[in-house]
Amino acid sequence: DGHGGTQSSIIGFAPLPNASQITQSSTGHSWHMFVWQSSDELFGPIQHFFKWTAAFGLLGVGLLVTLGYVAANRITAPIRRLQEAARQIGRGDFQETLKLSTGDEIEELADEVNRMNQQLASQFAGLESQVQLKTEEVKYLEASTAKILDSVPDPVIMIDMDGRVEYLNKAFQEALSLQNGAIVGTPLFEIVPLDPSTQTRLQQELQILRTSEPHTTVASEMSSAPSTLQDPLVPANWEESGAKRQELRINQRTYRYRWFGVPTRPGKGPSTGLVLRDTTEESLLQDRVIQGEKLASLGVLSAGIGHELNNPLVGVIGLGEALQEETDPAQIKQYATSIVEHGKRMASIVRDFTGQAGKQFAEGPSSININELLEQSLATVKALFPSISVEVQTHLETLPLIQGQAFELGQAFTNILTNAYQAMKQGGHLHISTACSEHNLEISITDTGIGIAPHHLPKIFDPFFTTKGQGEGSGLGLTVAYRTIHKLGGEIRMDSTPNRGTTCLITLPLSPSLVK
Repeated sequence: DGHGGTQSSIIGFAPLPNASQITQSSTGHSWHMFVWQSSDELFGPIQHFFKWTAAFGLLGVGLLVTLGYVAANRITAPIRRLQEAARQIGRGDFQETLKLSTGDEIEELADEVNRMNQQLASQFAGLESQVQLKTEEVKYLEASTAKILDSVPDPVIMIDMDGRVEYLNKAFQEALSLQNGAIVGTPLFEIVPLDPSTQTRLQQELQILRTSEPHTTVASEMSSAPSTLQDPLVPANWEESGAKRQELRINQRTYRYRWFGVPTRPGKGPSTGLVLRDTTEESLLQDRVIQGEKLASLGVLSAGIGHELNNPLVGVIGLGEALQEETDPAQIKQYATSIVEHGKRMASIVRDFTGQAGKQFAEGPSSININELLEQSLATVKALFPSISVEVQTHLETLPLIQGQAFELGQAFTNILTNAYQAMKQGGHLHISTACSEHNLEISITDTGIGIAPHHLPKIFDPFFTTKGQGEGSGLGLTVAYRTIHKLGGEIRMDSTPNRGTTCLITLPLSPSLVK
């Protein structure tokens, strides 16, 4: 360092050529100039510059970071508020107005969000009022439906897909002496006292209903009713539907019943309804009516027997009187032969009529020849109305036998033919035809009588409905015929034109073994 010390220094040197020339020749030495300076002193300004530069650089970076944070926060904070507001609006919790004063597109976006929020709030308020209104309507409908069902005299019960009771009306509770709250959720067959065979049948029908298409009635093996969904409480002619043979007994009462599907609620399984109709008194009355008709039919048979026996009996009496005064043996023999023939004729008449009447008391169904039954019924009616001149034409095809109660079906034919004769008091034409289709027997009975008024046609099968005069009819003939034919699974229809005549069309099903 020039002072005997040792430190880091910078040394510069250079030769002195002019001086070295002078001394070189005399002394043999050359001269150099040396200059030194401490490195700290030499690099001090630079280091000072570096320090200040670093300080100012750090300060600048910090300032830039601060300014960037402030600027970023100024930009992102409104966006975060918009984001949070959107979340709250999505949850339906945002109520206050979003206030942003950025003076740019973000502020415009905030204004749009506020308008959207106001519109949503208005719509939500409307929806809430509508939901409340609909809820009140549903409660009202449920209450009114319950009152309507409770006012229905027929017992009604609804069960879920597991067979547990969901609802039953007041009539059902009274029929079984139950309390509604105590049995809701209880299996149906635990509260309804049924014999084992009836319970098994109902379970099978319920299974068929559940496995069939939605909103349809039970399949054909259970009922012949149409498959359209119908209101089970609408008054209906149960005789016309497949429910006519669906009966059960509960607590010594006879009920006809009908299953019906209940529309499925969202989130719930299908439900099924059961409506009952108490037919105890109706069944008793029907039995009495049928018994009365049977007695009346016996009266018709008796009148027919009397009329048929009268003619040969008059002949026997006349021949007997003539025989008393006759002396010629040959003539006496001829009279005796005629008397025997008349006696045989009377015996045949008695045998035919008693055979037909005896069928009334036959047990179980038998094979029926429709053509023979029509001819017997026609003979009975002819004997009943001998004074009415009717030209009868028959076209009877060969028919297979069917199974049923011959006397009941014969009485149905007799009632229909009786109406035809009574409609032709001044005479006319009667045409009877039979035919066989692939699955049915078809019977047509056409008269040329006074006909039936159009407004009377829907009522002709109603019990006790008649347009005849006093003493000419009870109004039960066609009712019994209708029930008898439907009991065999058939159909009966009347087509009539006033003053031109009436056609009765009867269709009877063939048994499966006879279907070609």
